Amino acid sequence: MTRRCQNCDQVAGPGFCPHCGQEIEPRRGPLLEVGGELLSEWFSFDSRLLRSLRALGRPGRLSELYLAGKRAPFLRPFRFYLLASLVLFSTMLTLKSPDEAGLNIYIGGELVVPPATGEDQRDFEILTDETSIGRWLIGRSGDQIARMRELPRQQVMDTLFGGLRRVLPLTLILFVPFLALGLKLLYLPIRRRSRERAVRTFYLDHLVFALHYQSALFFALSAAWLFTQIARIELPASVIAYAVVAVAMILVYLPLALRRFYRQSWPWTAIKSFAVLYIYSQLSGLAFGLAVLVAIRSL
Repeated sequence: MTRRCQNCDQVAGPGFCPHCGQEIEPRRGPLLEVGGELLSEWFSFDSRLLRSLRALGRPGRLSELYLAGKRAPFLRPFRFYLLASLVLFSTMLTLKSPDEAGLNIYIGGELVVPPATGEDQRDFEILTDETSIGRWLIGRSGDQIARMRELPRQQVMDTLFGGLRRVLPLTLILFVPFLALGLKLLYLPIRRRSRERAVRTFYLDHLVFALHYQSALFFALSAAWLFTQIARIELPASVIAYAVVAVAMILVYLPLALRRFYRQSWPWTAIKSFAVLYIYSQLSGLAFGLAVLVAIRSL
């Protein structure tokens, strides 16, 4: 008997409609039967997540497999990236602003709170004035920074860290397409293809790599957060743990991933790793600067 899809009324079967993708069997029936189907889908998602994480542990492997056509066993890159973002940003929401006692906060080289008193003083610099982003931030918000010095110290810190928690996740998500564009420009297929060299022609190829690398970074930072929670390390000392993880992901994981994915020689990979690092630092600084600017404007 020919079956038709209840959504588009086209001939369909056996499991899904080839025209719109809707399931043929309705989600109706005994609770145990429908619940069993939902559990089956959940564990299927869980297995794909575990396989994706396992492949992500080998730099560049997940992107290589996905673009080679092995897509069914893994989560889609954007879906995987959204999951990694959700995990990281959920941990960021738990971060509390540090106690104002003895802490001097600098933005772009400018002290934004009244000077701390006492012997145990520490400096916490968000953006240095040596960077173009820091200088730009000072130029855009000099008046707001001057007014910040007149506010209570703890109010300034709570507002700054609260604004960073709200805005930074969105800005980090938005810069991924620009990272992929930088990769495409760095890996333009100038010479003929060789056996040892994988030519990535399309922009989406580079976007897949950027999404997977950013997912790996987010999961690694989430692991660093988990370590600080278990070890009961508070801000600003916990920043060291995040810095160590970030440096390892940039100086070790990234070159290995570029080498596997693009299949270029180690000298070229080293040169382009520094170029990607520069692009990444500029995009990260811009994202961080925008988040700080929004936080400052909210005061």
